Amino acid sequence: MSSCSHYKKHIKCLFRTALYSIGAWALIFGVTVTGSYAQNVTLAWDSNAEPDLAGYIVYYGTTSRNYPNSVDVGNVNSHEVTNLTPGQTYYFAVTAYDSQRNESAFSNEIPYSIPAVDSDGDGLSDQDEIAVHGTDPNLADTDGDGLSDGAEVTFYGTNPLSVDTDGDTLSDAAEINDHGTNPNLSDSDQDGLADPDEINTHQTNPNLADTDQDGLTDGSEINVHGTDPRNADTDQDGLNDGYEVSNGLDPLVDQQAPPPNTQPARPTLLLPSNGQINVSQLPVLQTAEFSDPDGDAHAETRWQISTDVNFGHIVFNLRTSRYLTTLPVPEALLDINTTYYWRVRFYDTHNAASEWAVRFAFTTVPTSMTDPDQDGVPDGQEVDESVDLDGDGVPDIQQPTLLCANTSDGDKQIGLGPDQNVRSIEVFMPMDAGTIADQAGRPNGMPYGVVSFRIEVDQPGDTAYVSIYLSEPAPADARWVKYDLANGWYDFTSHATFSPDRTQVTLRLTDGGPGDGDGAINGVILDPSGLASASAGGGGVEEVFKACFITAATAGKPGQSVTGAAVLLIGLGLLSLVCSLFELCRRRQTGNS
Repeated sequence: MSSCSHYKKHIKCLFRTALYSIGAWALIFGVTVTGSYAQNVTLAWDSNAEPDLAGYIVYYGTTSRNYPNSVDVGNVNSHEVTNLTPGQTYYFAVTAYDSQRNESAFSNEIPYSIPAVDSDGDGLSDQDEIAVHGTDPNLADTDGDGLSDGAEVTFYGTNPLSVDTDGDTLSDAAEINDHGTNPNLSDSDQDGLADPDEINTHQTNPNLADTDQDGLTDGSEINVHGTDPRNADTDQDGLNDGYEVSNGLDPLVDQQAPPPNTQPARPTLLLPSNGQINVSQLPVLQTAEFSDPDGDAHAETRWQISTDVNFGHIVFNLRTSRYLTTLPVPEALLDINTTYYWRVRFYDTHNAASEWAVRFAFTTVPTSMTDPDQDGVPDGQEVDESVDLDGDGVPDIQQPTLLCANTSDGDKQIGLGPDQNVRSIEVFMPMDAGTIADQAGRPNGMPYGVVSFRIEVDQPGDTAYVSIYLSEPAPADARWVKYDLANGWYDFTSHATFSPDRTQVTLRLTDGGPGDGDGAINGVILDPSGLASASAGGGGVEEVFKACFITAATAGKPGQSVTGAAVLLIGLGLLSLVCSLFELCRRRQTGNS
């Protein structure tokens, strides 16, 4: 063997020996950060003792024993490797070479995982937040939904850039922490009802397709059968709803009640016709006449209007004995250029319900005749900049949350503003009380007419407070009266508070409850109402009470005996006497004032 080859072999062996011994204790001396995210690692090793040692080469890569990267560092025994990726594991080895460029074998391999930088502590590296997820590496909860970005990506699979991943109006955090629903699925239990509708409207379990365990999904109970999804036996006849449906029985009719009664025939819808377009915002819904196989009379009708083909979001719901085959849709309910679905079901005198009519759809006119600019106030009644009913120094017309209008006769102004739990005021329409066809019990003295408005509340079922502003103080005897299709005219003063100067009236209204004319817990309140006062001219609010008493007293039942009629007449006489005394006292009080 030549001296050269012997030397080379000797050098190689020496390096191998030296490097193996070095590798056994070689350490990564430090980790430093450069720039924003790349990091550096410092390596060190024992020096070789050969006299012709020329230098070292550092090798590294992301796979063990595979080193695509190398750096000739010269004759030093440490080197800093720069610009390494946080979160990545690297493998390092070193070789030595002599002056003839003879290179030793690789030293022992040293693996090292570069620590990931997580500035906001959300469990995601800054690099992944920027390059992969598009989130803010300095903000643990980029979308502010109450869940950290890391939790959204790693555990829940939600979008860390969206408060509401599934678009069902419930925040991801509320779904996970409050309701236990799936934030990636708007209908967690797949029962045909969106999670927020189950929680806010129907009070059903959004995680259980059949809340009352009667064999019918919550969606089919509400949208198909009209049963109570929280009550396994809606009609309380001892048979659960699922059994009744599967056996062809009506779950809304007591099957145990003798004598057997046949449900009314399925209603037929007439007007607006199915698919009709350019329908007025004040249509009159009409059905064919009532029919019942066993001759029962028509007792009540339930009318429903929805923006959803499956009636998952009902905008109007009324069960009434006043409007059986025709229904005038109330003011301020319908929007322009919107498709609505409507249906009815009939009830006979035994409370037996028909099937729902085959739903019809209609689309309203594309533009409003009274409010073309869609600012919520009829164009012909808008006020000018001289009107400041709330007295804040800013013209009411410049305040987006305060709607103000001239009354229908043009001699006064009236406004409406939000106080509590009001998301927006959509429509505000002062009008002549005489435009309401139902005049029974209406007070004659209504100086501001009737104001019909529609507001959206913060949450379905909320009690909202709004303020009515008057251009002239309300008379001392004034009261607040309301009208809706379910009850007609009635006194609402117990829900109204007059300010000391009587230029402001605060109303307490509940979605789906007192003061809501649409009859549904749907996040919207519809309220036709107005100021009534005897001193303002004509009869006062007493007529409301008189009409209610007379209506109740004269609602005789079929087959009422002569004795019963006599008692009724005596009662009416006493009522008339009480009313006369009340009127006499009121007039004397007025004369003394």
